[in-house]
Formats: sequence, structure tokens, C-alpha cells
Amino acid sequence: MFRNATIKTKLFTIILGAMILITTLLLMQAIRTINTISDEKIKEYKEEAYKTKEEELSNYLSIALSTIDAFYQRSLQEESKGTEGNATVKLQKEALLAVSKMRYGKDGYFWINDMQPKMMMHPMQPSLDGKDLSGYIDPNGVYLFNEMVRICKQSDSGGLVKYAWAKPNQTKPQPKFSYVKRFKGWDWIIGTGAYVDDIVKKIDTMKQETQKELHLTIRSFVIKSLLVMIVIIFFINTIVKKEVEKNLEQERSMAESAKLAQMGEMMGNIAHQWRQPLSIISTISTGTIAQHKMGILNDESLIDNMNKINDFSQYLSETINIFRNFLKEKKVLKQQTIQENIRSAVSIVEAVLKDVNIQLIDEVDYDNPITVTIVSGELPQVIINIINNAKDIILERNIENGWIKLSLHLQKKKQQAIITVEDNAGGIPEEVLPRIFDPYFTTKHQSVGTGLGLHMSKRIVQESLKGNLYAKNSEHGGIFFIEIPL
Repeated sequence: MFRNATIKTKLFTIILGAMILITTLLLMQAIRTINTISDEKIKEYKEEAYKTKEEELSNYLSIALSTIDAFYQRSLQEESKGTEGNATVKLQKEALLAVSKMRYGKDGYFWINDMQPKMMMHPMQPSLDGKDLSGYIDPNGVYLFNEMVRICKQSDSGGLVKYAWAKPNQTKPQPKFSYVKRFKGWDWIIGTGAYVDDIVKKIDTMKQETQKELHLTIRSFVIKSLLVMIVIIFFINTIVKKEVEKNLEQERSMAESAKLAQMGEMMGNIAHQWRQPLSIISTISTGTIAQHKMGILNDESLIDNMNKINDFSQYLSETINIFRNFLKEKKVLKQQTIQENIRSAVSIVEAVLKDVNIQLIDEVDYDNPITVTIVSGELPQVIINIINNAKDIILERNIENGWIKLSLHLQKKKQQAIITVEDNAGGIPEEVLPRIFDPYFTTKHQSVGTGLGLHMSKRIVQESLKGNLYAKNSEHGGIFFIEIPL
């Protein structure tokens, strides 16, 4: 029967069959893609949300620790005067009272127990005060206070404990994780936590949205396919021509979308570059307010805090200028020294590194300046990005006594200067090393805050500074080389 059909019918049958097959395959691929993207988004959101909460808890905890340290310093002063020991006990009680009244967010609070562990102060459950908590266990079998002691003994920077705990004014335990850190002066453990039910709700909402998107996609595919098939029945030749034109338009649209995606990635880099400075500004400002309310804020601390906020604000502004200058066809060159660019980068990151107990070893010779003509602000951004990457991997791998080393070497024969940034985090995996400068390649999530990204840093060094950026492994860890022609 098909053999005796007209060419038009045969063509229609072939095209119709191909359309059905293609539509089915595209629909299956679309469903698979949507599910994959949704799973990746959920995974990324979950990890980023947990990481963000961890950073927030760490920042809030630093405020409570600063408050306790202020009372501790006063006790040391009393001891130096020969005051009886009850002065220390009194100041400890005042410290416990001050911390018990501290709040942040909707229901954020702090508690304190010792290393036994015995509860020193819990503002939400005062019935626990003075009790031995070594046998305290949550519904999932976690000896949470013993775990807090273990973590604080293991690391001076503290860490996270996951367990179940009832919300204020509720009795049913909810999933929660807390950040705890040891205050060695009085051998206390200070902790604060966050419930994760909001994250769970958000994930459920994302899954529901994915189902809605699947239903809309299927319905859209079916409707479009039927319309195309009906049109093909009457206008085969016209439709073929239109489909060719449509495919060409789609290709042009995809090319344009790729450009927009690159711009979106750049905006994303700015957002991630801002996340940590904004968090630090927030921590400094709330800590200053808290210290003022408790009457422990002096002029020196106030001026120091305001200077830090101003430095990070200038850094945020400079980030925008750097991206804007990088996109400009014409760039303003300025004669400057490499050392002053390094010093600018160091001034931004040294406080952050100090807060996370990472030593910055600055071996740069500032007494013999090396002059170059480059675009202002770009070299510090590259150095900051590499240092931040090193910091992230040191924290991710829980490296004890972590350090980052900065060096500057002059190669007169090659007429170039080389800046090196080395860490002691154990090195870059060999299978990853060749790809670290590829666009969109990362082994971390965006909550870590990788700044400009190694790909953008390499572009800045090569295209703007006319140099080279590469990495190797040393006996201690990764080492990045920034070569700048003179």
C-alpha cells in the first residue's frame, strides 16, 4: 500500500513519523533535563544554605565570644590588683547574664556549658543550668553535648554539631545544627544554633515547582506537536522551509543566550565576591551595637570597627569598578608598583584570615619597589581571589596551623616579576589541575565565595596585564604563579 502511495503522501508519512519520534525523544530528554537541573539546584541550594547558616552562626558566635572576653579581661585586671577570687566568680556571673540576654534574628540565642559537660547557662531551658549533660541524648541517639566537647578539643576554631532540639515554646524536637567554640580563658563552650525546617520546606517547594514545570512542559510539547502535525498535513513544503528558518533562528538565539549567560556568570561572580564582605560588615556593625548597649565599647574599638567597615565598603565599590573596567574596550593605564598592589590585597584579606586562624606569611620585599604600568585594581583582585581559594580549601580540609605564603621575585633576564601564592592544604588533585582555569569549572559550591573565579583571573592576567597565570603543586600544597612583564 505504501509502495503505491504518492510522493507527497510518502513524504508526509515520513515527516509525520519523524515528528512523532523526535517529539517523543525531545519530550523524554526535556523531562530528564528538568529533573536533572532540579536535582542539581536542590543539591546546590541545600549545600549553599547550610554553608551560609554555618557562616552566619560563626559570625554571631564571635559577638558572644567578644562579650565574654571583655569580662574575662576585666577579671584578669582584678587578679593583677590582688582582688579576691570572688571577683572572677562575680564577673563570670555577669558574663553569663549578659550572654543570656543576647538575641539575634527571629529566635537566635546563645548557651554556655563547660568541658565536663555541665550546663552553665541556657536562656530557653534554665532547668538545665548546673546539670551534668554527658548522658544527654537526642531522639536520634546523638550525645550532643559530648560531641560538642569532642569538637572543641579537636579544633580551636570549633565546629558544627547536628542533632534534634525543640524550638522555644515547643516540645517536639526539630532538626538543628549548632556552631560551638571553646573559650579557653574560663574553659567554657559557647554555642548557638539554627533550625533547618525552613530549608526542608524550601526543598519541598522546589520539588513541587519542578512537577508543575514538568506538567507544563508535557502539555506544551503535546499542543505544539499537534499544531505542527496539522499544519504539515496541508503545507508540507511551506512548513519544511519555515522549519529550516526556525532552526536558523534558534541557532542565533542560542548564540545570543550564550553571551547573556556569560554576562550572568559575571554578575554571579560579583554577588559571590560581595557575600563575605557583607557578612563581615554585618557582624562588625551588630557587634558594635551589642558592645555599646552593654557599655563595653571604647573609642579605640569603635574607630577600628568603623575603619574596617569603610575598608570593606571600598572593596565592594572597587569590585564593581574592576568588572566595569575589564569589560571596557579602552582601559586607563597607570604607573604603579607591584608591591602597593600586593599590599592593597593583603589589607583586605588579612582580617578574614586572622578570624579563621590562617597565618598569612608575607615574604614580599617592600623596600625595593618594582614599577609597572597596568590598570589600577585588577592585580589586587587576582591576588585576593587566589588567596580566598587557598583559604577555602584550608578550611574545607580542616588543615591545622594553616598558612598562605606571598612572595615576589624579579627575573631580570626575562624582564618579568613573579608573584607566588602558596598554601599548605595538601595540593591540587592531579586530575583537576589541568582544568582549574576552565570557564564554569569548580569543585566547590557558590556559598564558599570564590570571587572573580580562576578563569576570570587568568583572563585578567593574560589579556589586561599581558602576563601569565598558572598553578603547580609544592611539597606543602598548591602554588600559583602570576607572571607580569616589566
